[in-house]
Amino acid sequence: MKEEFRRVTGFTPYEYQKQAMDFLMDGKTLIIRAPTGSGKTELALVPFIYHLNDFLPPQLIYSLPTRTLVESIGERATKYASFKKLRVAIHHGKKATSSLFEEDIIVTTVDQTAGAYLSTPLSMPKRWGNIFVGGVTSALTVFDEVHTLDPEKGLQTATAIAVQSAKLGLPSIIMSATLPDIFIKRLKERIEKNGGKVEIINVENESEIKSRKNRKVELVNRTNEELTADAVLKEVENHKKLVVVVNTVERAQKLYLDLRKKLTIPILLLHSRYLEKDRIEKEKFLQEVFSKDGKGECVFISTQVVEVGMDISSPVILSEAAPIDALIQRAGRCARWGGKGEFHVFGLTKDIKNPHAPYLKELVEATITEISSRGNFTLDWQTEVELVNQVLSSHFE
Repeated sequence: MKEEFRRVTGFTPYEYQKQAMDFLMDGKTLIIRAPTGSGKTELALVPFIYHLNDFLPPQLIYSLPTRTLVESIGERATKYASFKKLRVAIHHGKKATSSLFEEDIIVTTVDQTAGAYLSTPLSMPKRWGNIFVGGVTSALTVFDEVHTLDPEKGLQTATAIAVQSAKLGLPSIIMSATLPDIFIKRLKERIEKNGGKVEIINVENESEIKSRKNRKVELVNRTNEELTADAVLKEVENHKKLVVVVNTVERAQKLYLDLRKKLTIPILLLHSRYLEKDRIEKEKFLQEVFSKDGKGECVFISTQVVEVGMDISSPVILSEAAPIDALIQRAGRCARWGGKGEFHVFGLTKDIKNPHAPYLKELVEATITEISSRGNFTLDWQTEVELVNQVLSSHFE
């Protein structure tokens, strides 16, 4: 598998990837907690592509929380699957390309997977529901970026499907960078209670991940300040490539308008309400500036859309306070391919009705309290895991 992995991806698998792929080919369900940018997608796709019908189910359904992620991972799956000429469908509400969930690999949103599993396909006639149920219940199911799912809805759905797969003797994969120990432990117990075999895969040594080996990101605690246009302008004096993340579209729009006439370098705004054609155009410009080989200057104002599926990097990121899992995902875009970076966490805006929106007040406040107690600190993988456990454990109880 090591050689096949290198042939498909172009790099040698990390130790945790080799361990995970071995367990998967033994038919075990995997719960994987690994840093952002560490190759979780590849460890799910490559074993399936190269051992189709040998050890694993004949179909893979890869579920993600957003359409943007589906498009991104779908492109990667299509590239990898071409080595074995497998069929890949990129399927979501605006692109229902899989008529019967019959392709070898289906990359889709969690709601589409749930609808298929419940015999109520969202994009097809309900009379075809039994066909979709058959697909999901006989496939290798992968749930990625599960930290973004509502614990009471989407996350419970993913868990339920994994449990039912275990009853049928089928493996599943559940992945994230920001799951607390308590959730991992209870999910393992629940699947094993229903006859499944489970392995927990944790990255123990961050330095084995190439992109993080020489990476050092300092979290700068500025929770006693508000993230204003003046704060951004002050940072621009020293950093002409800058990412700014706020929690709502309205805040992003206001900040953009406040800065647009004051900056002498390009400024770009991206949030979830843009039409697809506009979003694609903006993301193209982002890649020119913030990709691994990107050049130029830009202040990029964004919301939660920056947290997953956006392969960009900035030496400095300014962010409003948010739950710790969201902050860690945002920080994953800071010095993403190595080097030094600064991740500044600001307090919330006080003069608005609901400054915590769209998050739960208690999670944001718990995060601010934990960060404030530590001051400025290096945000390495071990610290990220500690923060997630400290802030989120009670929420997942």
